Amino acid sequence: MGLCGLKKGCILPITSDGTGNWPKNRFIFDNIMQWWTYQQLRARNATTRLTVVEKLAQSESSDSVGPLIFAVKDEDTGVRCAAARALGRFQDRRATEPLIQMLRDTVPLARAAAAEALGKLGDLQAVNWLVAMLRDNDPQVRTIASRSLEKLGWRPNTDSQRVLQILATGKRHQIVALGAEAIDPLLEMLETGPPNKQLEAVKTLGEINEPPVVRAMLQALKKGSPAVRIAALEALQQFADPSTYAEVERLLGDSNANVRGAAVDTVARCGGTQAVPPLLRILKDSSWEVRQAAAKALGLLGGASAVEGLCELVRDRDRDVRESAIVALGQICDSRAIYPLVLSLLDPESCVRNAAANSLQNVDRHWKQAEGVRRALPEIKAALKHRDYWIRNSAAKLLEQLKVDLNGVEPVTSAMSPPPSAQDFPSAALAIQADAGRDAVPLVRQAAPTALAALNDVNAQNPKQHQILFVDDEDVFLETVRNLFVILSHNTWRVHCAASADQALQILKANKIELAIVDIVMPVLDGAQFLRILQRRYPDLKKAILTGNATEENRSDCLANGADLFIEKPHSSEGLKSIFVMLDELITWTPREGFQGLLRRVGLQDVIQMECLGRNSSILEVHNDQMRGRIYIENGSIIHAAAGDGTGERALQYLLALAGGSFELLPFEPPPQRTIEGQWEFLLMEAARLRDETASRQVAGQ
Repeated sequence: MGLCGLKKGCILPITSDGTGNWPKNRFIFDNIMQWWTYQQLRARNATTRLTVVEKLAQSESSDSVGPLIFAVKDEDTGVRCAAARALGRFQDRRATEPLIQMLRDTVPLARAAAAEALGKLGDLQAVNWLVAMLRDNDPQVRTIASRSLEKLGWRPNTDSQRVLQILATGKRHQIVALGAEAIDPLLEMLETGPPNKQLEAVKTLGEINEPPVVRAMLQALKKGSPAVRIAALEALQQFADPSTYAEVERLLGDSNANVRGAAVDTVARCGGTQAVPPLLRILKDSSWEVRQAAAKALGLLGGASAVEGLCELVRDRDRDVRESAIVALGQICDSRAIYPLVLSLLDPESCVRNAAANSLQNVDRHWKQAEGVRRALPEIKAALKHRDYWIRNSAAKLLEQLKVDLNGVEPVTSAMSPPPSAQDFPSAALAIQADAGRDAVPLVRQAAPTALAALNDVNAQNPKQHQILFVDDEDVFLETVRNLFVILSHNTWRVHCAASADQALQILKANKIELAIVDIVMPVLDGAQFLRILQRRYPDLKKAILTGNATEENRSDCLANGADLFIEKPHSSEGLKSIFVMLDELITWTPREGFQGLLRRVGLQDVIQMECLGRNSSILEVHNDQMRGRIYIENGSIIHAAAGDGTGERALQYLLALAGGSFELLPFEPPPQRTIEGQWEFLLMEAARLRDETASRQVAGQ
C-alpha cells in the first residue's frame, strides 16, 4: 500500500469539472504533492534540498510549515538556516519548538538563524531560551538574540540580564555607566564564561573605577587565556595597588612573552622601588620586548641599584633594547654610566648614538672631563680602524670633541666595545656562512650565498635607514627576512618584526614605519582585515602582502583594501633577492602625474613597476636598431605584449631582456588582443630569473 492507502502503480482518477479547477480527489492530490516535497527534502544533493526550501519559503500556504520544520533538522547548514528564516516569515507557532531545539545547533550561523526566526514568530514561549542565548560564545548569535528579545517586548529583570543585553549590543560604555551594579554580573561572566567572554568582562571591569574590581583582576590573572591576563594587568596598572604586587610579580615568569611584558609595567607601578630586583633579573629575558620594557621601567623607577644591570644592557644584541637602556641611564643620572655611554657613541646605529649623547648630557654636563672618558680612550682609538664606516666616523668626531692626546694610549677592544656590524666583520660573515649552511630551513641555506655576497659590497655612505615592518606568525621566516634584508640593504633598512596584528600596531605607534609587509594567514585577525585597519589609521603607509596563499581572490581583496604589492613567498634565494628589490623599489616610489617625452638610461622594469604600482593605464613602446615592441598596461595590470611576430609572456620576457635601446610612454589604447593574465609582480620576477639564467649560461660558455 502507498500514500493514503493506495496500491502502488494504481492510476488516480483526478478529473476536472470543466472550469480548470480540480474539486474531485483534491485531498489525494495535495497529499501526493506533500509526499513528493518530503521525498525531495530527502534527496542526497544538498542543492536540491535547498531549492525545495526556497520554493517553500515563497509559498503563502501554511502547508509549507510542516516540510520546513522537517528541513530545520537537515544535515546541511545552509538548508537548516534557509528553513529557519522561512519559518520566521510564516509566523506559525508550530515552528516554535523546532526552532528552540535549533538553538542548540553546533554551528553559530544556524543558532543565529533560529534566534532571528523566533523573534519574528512572536511566541513568548521562546523568551527564556533567547535570554540564555545572550551568553552564547558567538557575538553574532548574542546580538541577534538581543534584537529578537526586543521584538518580543522583553525587558531585563536583573542586573545580570541588563549587563548581558548591553554586552550583546556592543555598548560597553553603558555597562561602565552602571558602575558597581555591573560588577557582580561581570564577575559571574569572568568565572563561568568562555575565554572571549572573560576578555570582554575584564576589559569592561577595567573601565569601572571601583575597589571590588581589583579582586576581579587578581582572579583574571589566573585564567588560561594570555589575552585575559594581559587585559587584567593593564587594568591593575590604573589602580597601582601595592597589595597586588605579589600576584603581579608572579607573572614575570609567565610562559607568554606578551604577558611578561605587560607584567613589567604593572610591577613597576604597583611595587615601586621594591620592583627593582625582579626587574633586574628579567633584563636577561629571551624576548627583546620584555628586556626593553624592563629597561624603560627601571629608568622611571630610578635608583643606583639598577645602574650596573643597565650598563650591561647597552651591549644587548637588539638595537631597541640598547637604546632603551641608554635612555634609562640618562634618567637615573649616575656617574658610573659615563663609561658605557661614551662607548655607545660608537654604536653602529644612529638612534643609539643620539640617545647616548643626550643621556651623557643628563648625567653630567661636563662629562668630557669625567674618569669614564679616560677609561674609554683605548677603545675609542681602536674604533678608528674599525671596518664599519659609521663607527670610524663616530670615533673620529668624538676624539675631535674631546681634544685629547692619544700618544701613549694603546688601542684595545674591551668587553664594553660596541656590537660588531654583521656586514663588516669577516668573523660575522664566517658565522653566517657556517650557521646558514647547517640551518634546518632550506630557505636560509639557499639564501646564504646572496647574503654573503652583500657582505663584500657595503656602501660606506649610508645616511638614512628606512623603517620596515614585517607582520607574520612564522618566527623562522621573520628571523630570516630580518637578518638577510638588513644585509641586502647594506644596513639602510631597519626591520621590525611582529607575530600578530596587536604587536604590529604597537610598533607602528612607536615608530615611523614607511612600509608594512603583511602575511594573509594569521591568527585572530587575518592579513586582509589588518589591511583595512592600516588603511584607515595610516592611509599614507605603503603596504605589501607577502603570502604563501597567493590566490586571485586574495590578491583582489588585498589590492582593494589598500595593498600596493601582492607577492607570493619565495622558495629560493633568487626569490628572496627579487622580493627585496621589489620592496626596496616600493619604499622609494612616489606617485607621479605621468611621463612626458622620451625616457633614456632608465630601467624599463623600473618604469613598469611604477606604472603598475600607480594602477595606471599606458603603453610602453620599446625599440632598438633591430626591432620594435609594445607592452600594454591597464589599471596596473600587464595585459598584452608584442615584439616582432611574438606576443604574450614570451614577447614580454624578450623585451625585458634587451640589453639596450630606448622606450617611450604612450597614452593607453586597447590592444588587439589580451594575451597576458598573470600578476605583474610574478611576471617581472620570472623575467628577472630568466635573464639571470641566460647570463649564467653565457658566463659558463666563456
